[in-house]
Amino acid sequence: ARDGLEIPAILATPKNVDGPIPFVVRIHGGPALHFSIGYEHEVQFLTNRGYGVLSVNFRGSTGFGKKFEEAGFRQFGRAMQDDIADAARWLVAEGLADPDALIAMGHSYGGYSAAMAMTRDPGLFDAAIVEFPVLDVEFQSVNFPDFWENGLDHWQRYFGDPKNEADLALMREFSPSNHVDQLHGPILLIGGELDPVTDVAQAKSF
Repeated sequence: ARDGLEIPAILATPKNVDGPIPFVVRIHGGPALHFSIGYEHEVQFLTNRGYGVLSVNFRGSTGFGKKFEEAGFRQFGRAMQDDIADAARWLVAEGLADPDALIAMGHSYGGYSAAMAMTRDPGLFDAAIVEFPVLDVEFQSVNFPDFWENGLDHWQRYFGDPKNEADLALMREFSPSNHVDQLHGPILLIGGELDPVTDVAQAKSF
């Protein structure tokens, strides 16, 4: 990453294909989750059709130690998003990715990050696949599902408390829903009418 932090990622490419090729930068949800090595139907589907896939464990991901996870606290839209942008730039610098065919893709928090990629870094990503996303951090922090009650403190470590004015200001500043006017490419936006976690109202509003 631009600040020197090493960012783990899993690289998958089509067989017998040389770069640069179209590439998907895949962003996991959570954000307190991580990608691990193993069979991934989504990755197999994409590589079978000629796309490279880089599954990025940005700072804040679990599985790489407490310090790495804590590096993502309150860094949504900033250092966590920088890691996604830096991963894409690395793919281009290595000659792996076609700079005119870079796609950001993710669901839930990953959908948030993919949408941010299309509102924050003009000229880097060419399109995004945004699935069941958090698009308004303030809305998500207030309209969370009942089963989050016992783990809400962990969400707030990443995103802050909407009752705190400084935290609320950051939620509003770094929500894709507040930067629709900065969209610089096409988005495939997928939401679920019965989604109990990320209310489809965010997708409809976006």
